[in-house]
Amino acid sequence: GTMYRNDAGELFVNAEQHFELTARDDRSGVATIYYSINGEAFRKYHGPFRLEQSGLNRILFYSVDISGNKEQLRVYNVYLDQRAPEAGFEFSEETNFEQGQYYMRPGATVHAVAVDDISGLLEIQLDAGQGLQSNQTDFTAEKEGVFHLRAVALDQVLNRSEPVTAKVVVDATPPQARVISQTRLYNGRTFCPLSGRVEIQANDTLSGVRWIQYRLSETGQWRTYGNAIIITNDKDEFRMRYRAVDRSGNISAEQEFACLVDRNRPVTEIQVDSAP
Repeated sequence: GTMYRNDAGELFVNAEQHFELTARDDRSGVATIYYSINGEAFRKYHGPFRLEQSGLNRILFYSVDISGNKEQLRVYNVYLDQRAPEAGFEFSEETNFEQGQYYMRPGATVHAVAVDDISGLLEIQLDAGQGLQSNQTDFTAEKEGVFHLRAVALDQVLNRSEPVTAKVVVDATPPQARVISQTRLYNGRTFCPLSGRVEIQANDTLSGVRWIQYRLSETGQWRTYGNAIIITNDKDEFRMRYRAVDRSGNISAEQEFACLVDRNRPVTEIQVDSAP
């Protein structure tokens, strides 16, 4: 077992700790030792015992010698801590969590944390790829890649937490976005067909695309792209700005797509050659 005494003098033990009672009497000798735990009936002591109740335990005990002299009742207070700490991670505010993974950019941090509500926390150990380190609780993303973090915590009586893990994707490269549309080039000008469809596609190799956004004017509000945009015939020109955002928060360069909308109907004439 493990014992720990805090600055206030309180004693803490883990579930493996045994308690042994000894007595001596220089005259007639010790006959029996009696003890009680947490108000239970007194029982004869036959050998070392362990505690079962978490938190504060009150042990009362006394001995009786062969002549029948009874020792004054003694009190022993001890806290049993049989619950391991709870460990976890705290992430920078800009971290994004999706599909069981954490996405961030270089410079973001992960902090290993833990709480223990009885004996108190002794240490937190963090593994960021080099094994568990006792003197390391922070991970700072300095380069791109996929990192597997693991942390455990120990309390003052050496109860060990279950390990917690986190898969962290660090991405510094913006996604790439492009437009697919049914445009035609005529006399050096780009035309869109009436009721034509404008599709925006994007890809991101490391963290993946989170959103595609577009707006129909330079100062308009960004909208989240879902389905193909249909070109209407209420203007002579269709103009759109677009970009993509990956799961780590990288934003692609804003691009523009524009095409002319020909709303004029063609005119067909018939020419008839004069009779010979």
